[in-house]
Amino acid sequence: MKLGRLDMKDVRLPPQEIEHLFAAGWAALQSGMLSEAEEAFLGVLAGDPRHADALNGLGTIAFHEKRLDDAEEMHAKALKEALKAFNGRMPTHVEWDAPHDRSLLRALHGLALAAYRRGDTKEAERRFEELLKLNPKDNTGAKFLLADIKKGRKRWDEHA
Repeated sequence: MKLGRLDMKDVRLPPQEIEHLFAAGWAALQSGMLSEAEEAFLGVLAGDPRHADALNGLGTIAFHEKRLDDAEEMHAKALKEALKAFNGRMPTHVEWDAPHDRSLLRALHGLALAAYRRGDTKEAERRFEELLKLNPKDNTGAKFLLADIKKGRKRWDEHA
């Protein structure tokens, strides 16, 4: 994925600035300001190239822009980084309130949504079921998306 316009190869930011940029990126993303969100996440990655949730943020931006290959690539990288907090193994249970857990859930959710938008309902169903098993509280809304698939909805953006 071409990571955008920001060239911060030589920039080293203190951890507080990285977290400030990260929060600004999610706020921009939630407001639909995709360019601003991308700039913030790229800034985070300049300071911490392994920041799982910044990778998730870029994946989410790509998903909204319907660049599914890029979305999957970023969420797969985020998953790889998030799993490092679990010694490289998929845990059996996670909670949204724990930052490493949240990064893992966002990565899995992003991969599931990308599969669903592609029309790969088998892969999307498998990933949504995995999310529910890991996080029975369903902080990502996986059970509703899974229910849509089971009702026969073939794509995430297909009108009911």
